[in-house]
Amino acid sequence: MIVRSHPLPSLRILLTNTLPQQTNARLVSHLGFDAWNLISASGGTINTALDSAMTVAPGDEDATELYPSIGAVAAVYGDAGGKYAKFLASAEQNYPARPWFFYN
Repeated sequence: MIVRSHPLPSLRILLTNTLPQQTNARLVSHLGFDAWNLISASGGTINTALDSAMTVAPGDEDATELYPSIGAVAAVYGDAGGKYAKFLASAEQNYPARPWFFYN
């Protein structure tokens, strides 16, 4: 059994940390640098951070703020198993019509 010394972070905290990383990764990709696959000091990537965020119950927070990040990660890393598409479809069936989906 795993015992946590601190509570799981909220969805808002996870988004606050991953959104700037995604923005920076997009920007530096134009310079030929791949920041999407950089490994943090804790051993994670943007992909693993988002996967973690997807497991956090939103509570009273707006879960739709996570959807553009899911689309970005799916566009960069792929979604061979359909994990991201299933997550999005379960919450918002018309997600392919959303503007952020076309951006990614």
